[in-house]
Amino acid sequence: MLEVDKPFNIIVTSPRNREFFAIREFEAALNDLGDSQPKVWASGISGVLLAYTSLDPYRVPYLLRDMVKKNPWQFRDVKRVIPIEFNVKTSLDEFSRVAKKIVDRIDEGSTYRIDVKRRYTTLSRDEIIESVASYIDRRVDLKNPDYIVVIEVLGPVTGVSLIGREGILSVERELLGP
Repeated sequence: MLEVDKPFNIIVTSPRNREFFAIREFEAALNDLGDSQPKVWASGISGVLLAYTSLDPYRVPYLLRDMVKKNPWQFRDVKRVIPIEFNVKTSLDEFSRVAKKIVDRIDEGSTYRIDVKRRYTTLSRDEIIESVASYIDRRVDLKNPDYIVVIEVLGPVTGVSLIGREGILSVERELLGP
């Protein structure tokens, strides 16, 4: 059963069947960063956890990046950490509404790309991208964008955020390098 009905501001990925360990690992990391009561739970989608932290979700990946470099063994089951700004109903109209809100935060002359992860939805990737891109009149750069519009579809709920190119933490990439 999907557990996506509570507000969340971070998505964490883990290996399948290691969610319980990733929850404990991520809670401990958030505690170390100063959140004394983080909420982390399994989404009901294999390998996907949701979290709500009192910390700035955009800063968390950067702070964790430092922790990974200092103590790599602290992160065995947390694979990726993705900040989320908007929790919306999974619909093209909602995606368009969010696009209108974030377009002004993408500087003129800057580039962007849209990253879509779809889970438990019949919406196509192209439909989702079109519903957002039609409101963003900036140049697209798929390889090295200044900004990334992250769209994480989790069945009936979708997490959306606008991040810089280093805004997502990939533990493996940090440890192995580019």
